[in-house]
Amino acid sequence: RQITHGNAFLVDLSMELKIHIFSQEEAIGIPHTLYILRRGIISCRDRILISGSVWGEDFLLYNSSLAAPCEANTLTYVELTSLSRDNFMEVMERFEKKLPFIPKTIRYHCRWMAMQRGVRREARRRLGKDGQSNVPLMI
Repeated sequence: RQITHGNAFLVDLSMELKIHIFSQEEAIGIPHTLYILRRGIISCRDRILISGSVWGEDFLLYNSSLAAPCEANTLTYVELTSLSRDNFMEVMERFEKKLPFIPKTIRYHCRWMAMQRGVRREARRRLGKDGQSNVPLMI
């Protein structure tokens, strides 16, 4: 069976995944990191995450102020995998010539996510803490 460049890209990405194990009541989370919860229960941003949950999906955004907080607390024994932005970018650069659509696609989605987050942040700023509009949302 022949391995395509796309499959090789996915294999290389999976080889960059790091496995982490934490005990109960530990604080975890590093900016610009994607997390995949394999076992256990985590509290993250007023949500409870269980096996199969993912957070830090905005790990590719360069502007940290647009990224959601990545801090989480373990509620039980936890096993998770992580992928840092740097490791992702290294793999992407290795396949840039073989799969030229990947960097373009990643850049497109990063710009789209940054625009969404920026609009949301500006809307929150204009609405103020009490949720009542002090400034019109339309310019």
